[in-house]
Amino acid sequence: MKEIHLKPATLNVESAGANGSFKIRVTSPVLARSVYLSFGNLDVKVTDNYFDLMPGETREITATSSASLNELKTQLKVISLTDAFGTSVEPSVKASTN
Repeated sequence: MKEIHLKPATLNVESAGANGSFKIRVTSPVLARSVYLSFGNLDVKVTDNYFDLMPGETREITATSSASLNELKTQLKVISLTDAFGTSVEPSVKASTN
């Protein structure tokens, strides 16, 4: 069995939107395997919440919810496979003004 050594994935997350429709953009400078988005106890429907990111790739996810943008950003958690093994840095989350 071969071991795969993944670099820790620092995920950059931007979110914007209002009136129940939101855009969430996720990027990583390195390969990010099994990126997963969760929203705590909020009722959120997303176009995709489990995917791989190639280095430099941006994935834009559309989310719909009755929650506000602030509530969504507060509850949003984005992790990758390397987070599961404790080798990644906390994802950085910043809000977009769009």
